[in-house]
Amino acid sequence: MDSDLDPDTTDDDRDDRGHGGFRPGAGRKRKQSAASIQNMSQKRREGAAQRQAMSRYRSKLTQWIDELKWSR
Repeated sequence: MDSDLDPDTTDDDRDDRGHGGFRPGAGRKRKQSAASIQNMSQKRREGAAQRQAMSRYRSKLTQWIDELKWSR
């Protein structure tokens, strides 16, 4: 009888969502992905600008501290 199969031997691996094939929302996902990439790039640029500003600030602070040390 086919209806009395052992559940461990059935082919439940047929569910191939996310493994190619037809994906109904693929176009929408691509657009979101492009926007997401732009968003990540923008955040990366902002982070780089912030790190650069902190580096400049730290450099000036270090220079000021060194000048203060040697002025005594």
